[in-house]
Parts: sequence; structure tokens; C-alpha cells
Amino acid sequence: MLSGMAGGGSKKSSSASSVGVGTGLVVAIVGSDGSEKSTLCRDLTVHYRSFGPATFIYFGSGDGASSWLRWPLVQLRRLLPSSMSSGGARPGRPGSLAPPEAVSEQGATDSVASGEAEGASAPDVSDHGQTDSSSRPPLVAAARVVWALTLAWEKRGKLRRADRCRRRGRIVICDRYPQAEIGGIMDGPLLHAWTNDPSSVRRAVARWEAKPYQDAERTPPDLVVRLIVDQENALSRRPDHDPADLGRRREIIAGLRFDAARFGVIDLDATMPADGVRREAVQAIDACRARVVRGSPAR
Repeated sequence: MLSGMAGGGSKKSSSASSVGVGTGLVVAIVGSDGSEKSTLCRDLTVHYRSFGPATFIYFGSGDGASSWLRWPLVQLRRLLPSSMSSGGARPGRPGSLAPPEAVSEQGATDSVASGEAEGASAPDVSDHGQTDSSSRPPLVAAARVVWALTLAWEKRGKLRRADRCRRRGRIVICDRYPQAEIGGIMDGPLLHAWTNDPSSVRRAVARWEAKPYQDAERTPPDLVVRLIVDQENALSRRPDHDPADLGRRREIIAGLRFDAARFGVIDLDATMPADGVRREAVQAIDACRARVVRGSPAR
């Protein structure tokens, strides 16, 4: 089922290929674990590349492509025992240096469309400890802060890349688009707990880390496609996840507003077969792209 503002789609998906400067479209795909978000990102990227230039940008972090600043931390994470690097990872998940509450879609692909993804990397994987991290070794606690800052720096560059591609008339499919509505989880700022910290240094660090997330609100996606999945189907697809934690993520995703998105948010039933989800997503994207080309007002 498709709900939201999308309306009828264009008959030819080729209308959503590169058609002119300033007629691009940035589409953010959001969903909890088990919503098959990565599958949809891959399918949409392949679909639109069959008609013209299209770009996939992955805003997450992990063992895939990373900036030279974060690369040493990726290597360090591989060397540390899971119990040391994560403070106790959840069942079925490896440890991580990623800051607390960095939530992932387990098993997300490192790239889309045969390795052609732009800025792609592996998913975030971490525990749900406290941002304080005082119980962890000082090196790990410091590395987590550096991880958050370098990841924020990467996100800033990817946001600029998405905007450039949009201005050039491309369809841009985004996975794990930054959001500033809820800190510390679901692609929000990771050091948000330091915002009101007594330490002026921690507050300054938190403000710097939050900037790209605020930038994401100032240059929002044109359309947000939100995948809705029930608890039963989510657990069947992600049996290694804690049910309570999975339910919490589903509730958070359902509550995200993305008020600044030009064409709003549409909800798709992620329990449908992948082809059906892709078809409805293409219909919504093509309808929005047609409005962009015609110069019709948003919403």
C-alpha cells in the first residue's frame, strides 16, 4: 500500500533520467531493520541507471569505503576483540568502535549496482551503551569520539555531492540520510548527549559534530520513501535482532517527520514482494520528477 502525497506516476520511467540542469531529485530511503531498505536502494539505482545517469550515496559507516581520516579506526576495530571494541555487542553482531546508538540495517550491501555506488560503505554496527563510555578503555572511548567526528565530516561531503548531482539533473538515491530530529540513533548525531554537558569542550565537539545533520535539514531530500514493516516480518528477516530493540527502531522510523522534504514523505508497505515495493517507489519518484520538470509547486 502506498500512502502520502505521491499521486499518480508518470507512464515512462525514462522521464526520470537526466533531463536538464536543476531538474534532479534527491530521494531518501528510510526504514528499520528488516524493511529491506538496501534491496530497494539497489533496485532503484539499477532501474534509473537503465534510463540515464543516476547516483547512489550511502551515508553510513563500517568496513567498506571510508575517508582517509576514518580508515585507521576501521583497521583498529578489526584488531580489537569484540568485547573491548564494543563493550559487549548484541547477540549475532560483531563489536564495533562506532559510537553508541549507531543503528544499522544488518546485512546492508557495501555498494549498489555492481559496485558503482557513490560513497558507499558497509552498515553501522554497534552496541547501545551510554555516550559516556567511561567503563571502556580510554583508547576505545577516544576512538569512538573521533569516529563520530570523522563520520560527520564524511556526511558533510556526501551532502554536497548529493546537491551537486541534483543540480546536474540526476536522480540521487540515498540510504541512511542524516536526520537531526532524534539524536544518537537512526542516523542522528552520535554525540548529542554532550550538547548540555558541563564541559565546554564536549559541548563544542557536539556542536561541530551536529553541523552536517543540521545541514541535512537545510538541504533536505526532495522525497522521502519510508518503508513500513510489521514486527513479525521484521523479525523473520532479522532473526538475530533483539525483538524489543527492533520494535523500538520501528517506532522511531514511523515517527520521523522530515518536514523540510520538498515533496514530503510517502509510506510503502515493505511486506510486499520486492518487485511490488520497487514498482510503487518508482511510481512516486516519477510523479515527483515530472512535477520538477514542469516546475509545479511542491506539496
